[in-house]
Amino acid sequence: MPKTIIVALSFDDGLEQHYYIAKELYRLGISATFFIITHLKRHPDWPNMPLLKKEQIQAMRLMGHEIASHSALHRDLTRLNKEELFFEIRDSKISLENILGQEVVGFAYPYGLYTHSVKSIVEHYYDYARSLYLRSVKTCSSSYNKQTFKYALCSFTPKAFVAYLFHSIIHKGRFPYGNIIVFHKEPLSEIYTLLRTLKLVGAKFCSIKDLVRYLC
Repeated sequence: MPKTIIVALSFDDGLEQHYYIAKELYRLGISATFFIITHLKRHPDWPNMPLLKKEQIQAMRLMGHEIASHSALHRDLTRLNKEELFFEIRDSKISLENILGQEVVGFAYPYGLYTHSVKSIVEHYYDYARSLYLRSVKTCSSSYNKQTFKYALCSFTPKAFVAYLFHSIIHKGRFPYGNIIVFHKEPLSEIYTLLRTLKLVGAKFCSIKDLVRYLC
């Protein structure tokens, strides 16, 4: 009998539009994980796109979504000194916890990039860290070793997932998380298409926090 597919939806940056996506997912009975940049009012790569307000972040938590950190200023962590790393990793966590009144356990590496020293600081403050599937850089773990897996958790865009799955079939490889899929999504129109497809095959949805606890 085939295993149930378990899906975690994640959204990076904490753009104001994510508040409306969170409301729609709540209406559909689906929880997701939103990784928030904490010390900026506008995204550095898209200056015309404002970030979430404090009240919106609080409302999203009350909807049942997981709120997690995406650093303080969304800088490439592999290029920072130790003091800067602590600010990006630790202080962003403290800021979100002050907003939410509860512990924040998840972190997403800006641009999906990290080093051993970055990961060691993240391990000290968080229960898990999420990266991205990048073809040119090995950013994701294919190991079920508890520590390695939890701090190099991979996420896919739909196109990247199809490419990765095709590569695995051709080379007779195995999808590293078995029946687990973590998607990094943005446009609402694409989300609807994804949700319809996954619901047709009986997929179950959860936050990344709950997914990691299920796996580990």
